[in-house]
Amino acid sequence: MKCFVRPALVGAMLLVAAALPAQEQDAEGCKDSPIITRMPGSTIHSCENKEFDQTQMPLGTDKDGNEKNKTVEGEFHSWDYGNREGTSEI
Repeated sequence: MKCFVRPALVGAMLLVAAALPAQEQDAEGCKDSPIITRMPGSTIHSCENKEFDQTQMPLGTDKDGNEKNKTVEGEFHSWDYGNREGTSEI
């Protein structure tokens, strides 16, 4: 049974990929995240990659109602994806 499931899944994936319209070109120098995959049919409009950046992350408030933040730093990667027509931006 296992021998049949894997080829069937690969075949189904190929059929879905063949049915999708041709993708627009991604922005020059941009490629997908190695961690998160894009929605089928979407394109990368722009991207930003930095070896180092820092920002403040909100942690809520303390017992006196003062905002608590933590500075985080490291690599920074950002992608702006455009979705295919008929798909919500959410």
